[in-house]
Amino acid sequence: MHTVKVSLDQAKTGEKNPNFLSNQDYVDYLRLKDCSQVSDGGSCLVLCNEEGLAKAGIQESSTAEIIGCEYACGNLYEDVSDLASMDTTKASVSRLYEKTGLSVKDVNVAEVHDCFSIAGCVALV
Repeated sequence: MHTVKVSLDQAKTGEKNPNFLSNQDYVDYLRLKDCSQVSDGGSCLVLCNEEGLAKAGIQESSTAEIIGCEYACGNLYEDVSDLASMDTTKASVSRLYEKTGLSVKDVNVAEVHDCFSIAGCVALV
């Protein structure tokens, strides 16, 4: 999508997203620019201990410590009790807080998936 340009006029329109809006529950609320494209992605995370950091010449002060990790999968059509709530996300976060003994007050940074413009906001509720 890097080569696709969206003009200001296109962004202002109420054009519907043809790929995501066959679901009648959402069709009145989401527009073309509210939905991400179906795509593949990738990421990388290099994990090492203090010895590995020293060998790489990296100061511990420039790194982040991972103290917990959790994941969850769900079906948006079957596992949703309330469209304004992400039950699968809540379950995953609850397990993580239980594992680590932390709470939302201890979190400085969080990464959430934003497949739709509202998804990131709902994930944080």
